[in-house]
Amino acid sequence: MYQETELKLLFRSRDQSLLHALPLIGEKAKGRPLLSVYYDTPRRDLRRRGVVLRVRKADGRYIQGVKSKGRRIGGGTVRPEIECPVPTEAPLLSAIADGRLKRLVTRAAANGLEPVFHTAFTRTSHRLSFDDGGRVMLDIDVGKIVAATATEPICELELELEAGPAHRLFDVARQINAHVPLRVSVASKASRGYALAAGETPGWSKFARPDLTGKVTVEDAITLAVQGCLDHLLGNETCLLETDDPEGVHQVRIALHRLRSTLRLFRSVLPADQYRWLTDETKWLTGRLAAARDWDVFSDEIVGPVAVQFSAEPGFAVLRSALVHRRRTSRRAARRAVRSKRYTEFVLTLSGWLARRQWRSHKPDKGSERVLGPVASFADTLIARRHRQVRNDGHKFATMTAEQRHQFRIDVKKLRYATDLFGSLYRGKGATDYLGRLGKLQDSLGYANDVAVAEDLTRGLCQSTKGDDGAHGRRAGAIVLGWHAHAMARAAGPLAKRVKRFIATRPPHTKR
Repeated sequence: MYQETELKLLFRSRDQSLLHALPLIGEKAKGRPLLSVYYDTPRRDLRRRGVVLRVRKADGRYIQGVKSKGRRIGGGTVRPEIECPVPTEAPLLSAIADGRLKRLVTRAAANGLEPVFHTAFTRTSHRLSFDDGGRVMLDIDVGKIVAATATEPICELELELEAGPAHRLFDVARQINAHVPLRVSVASKASRGYALAAGETPGWSKFARPDLTGKVTVEDAITLAVQGCLDHLLGNETCLLETDDPEGVHQVRIALHRLRSTLRLFRSVLPADQYRWLTDETKWLTGRLAAARDWDVFSDEIVGPVAVQFSAEPGFAVLRSALVHRRRTSRRAARRAVRSKRYTEFVLTLSGWLARRQWRSHKPDKGSERVLGPVASFADTLIARRHRQVRNDGHKFATMTAEQRHQFRIDVKKLRYATDLFGSLYRGKGATDYLGRLGKLQDSLGYANDVAVAEDLTRGLCQSTKGDDGAHGRRAGAIVLGWHAHAMARAAGPLAKRVKRFIATRPPHTKR
């Protein structure tokens, strides 16, 4: 068994010749056909356990491969893999040399194995060697995944580390992306094949809080937190690109907000130039997705509930017609941003930054000392400071202007992201109550912000319609705003109580 360190990238079919012509690759190699059959039980027990079992035919020989669940490093993957020759394309479990993996697969396979899907592609391989002894295998795969009568194309570039540091993969990918547009992919051929066989559409996922317990340093926390944000981003990217599910855009924006918030949390221990570039790029991308999210919320959460109650009002048909166009246009803009070279450069640079722990590259200073200290005391100090700011401002909530309430909402959101990130450090009912009250307060403030945004969006929609449609649309817009103004007025009392209740709550603190 060995640890496979791999970065998978997607390219457009029409760019295949550009890839082969890159000076980095050198002499053109001859491609070889590979046919792989993937096996699982009828109940997909192996998939549930994160295990992949395949038999690949290459150069007239059969090679059985078993991979188990690994870990992420930037946009790449590190996972155990074991291969061995077998006589036919049927799996031979007794040939698995690793005892633990053999037992795992054998127990799962007690329900019998069957072919689930297969891949057929041509692989062109190039070994890249570097002056420091580093080596990277570059594979260009072109073909298809087949599951029953369903097919899906394969146009993948795989970079596998053979020797040297992991950040080499991201450096090479950046070189290629400068000439050939690429997209980082976290979906393996196996996961794509399973989804194709099951008829699954790309779904969305929430942020997974990192475990910061034990002897975790500030540096470890930076790595785990940023990696979690990157996983969240890449895990929802396909949903944004290939479906109209509003959660795709929403979860990608949350990932970016969390990333920016995380960088801000650790700003005192990060080199200023690195912090500036990362936050600027995160801010750029967040801005490109803002319109798509605003129109989704406006349509589904602001206009939608009111339209149900006023189904006979003709103006809502006008509003909905205009909304369809705005949502479509803003979604196209969001997808262009995610498909851009700049986005891929951002993901690859962030991945390399993590793999290198690049914050170590600057001269030692006070921040360098703190970065090696325990994360618990760092988290306590930071959360106490942010809580104090929210508490002090919360005492003036009743007299705040609209602008001040907007800033208060942002400060509450920052505190929510911080406590959520460090949540694994805190135990007990007090911490649970604090997080619960903070979440409810953020939700209430978020609704108020959505209504404020809706006023501008309604005005823009109504101005874009003329004649009778314009009159009907303005009437419907007025009904929508009136409805939510009434809802806001009713919510004012409970919101003030939530603010008061929260600022009376003590922030969590670790026991050391």
